[in-house]
Amino acid sequence: ADRLINSAAVLDSAARDDDLSLTPEELENRKLVYDIPGVHPFRVAHGAEISIFNCPKIVYEYVSKSMGQSMAWEDVMLEYGSVEVDGGKKRVLHRVKVPSPDGFYFVQAEQVAEFWGEVDIQNVAEKSRMKNLNGGDREKRRFLHVVAIDLYNKGHLDESLK
Repeated sequence: ADRLINSAAVLDSAARDDDLSLTPEELENRKLVYDIPGVHPFRVAHGAEISIFNCPKIVYEYVSKSMGQSMAWEDVMLEYGSVEVDGGKKRVLHRVKVPSPDGFYFVQAEQVAEFWGEVDIQNVAEKSRMKNLNGGDREKRRFLHVVAIDLYNKGHLDESLK
């Protein structure tokens, strides 16, 4: 118990040590490294942001609310195809089926590619956060990021992204 108390005291001391913290300017500069205006994070009025980290939750909550039930939304919404790669086939996400008050619509791979342009999703956040996402997770989040922004732009999400 004494060892835990000592460890907690050392951590608390380090957290309070101004010599170890970043200056406000350093914090802002660090943020800008990963800030791609209009792409990631996507900022809405009142400071809310859509990012590859919160877009699955935003989309899931929207789908659950609009469909009136909690469901395995990925099984219903994510549509995969296959492409030939090095003599074999690779499964790829090619569109997302999105519910709306006017019925379902699709966000296609071409729309996602156009939105992201030359931006590599690997470069939108610190490597330590990105390493936990495999290739399939990153691709799904590329799509869901565009879906969440599309839902917001179409007025299906409010300023708090609900």
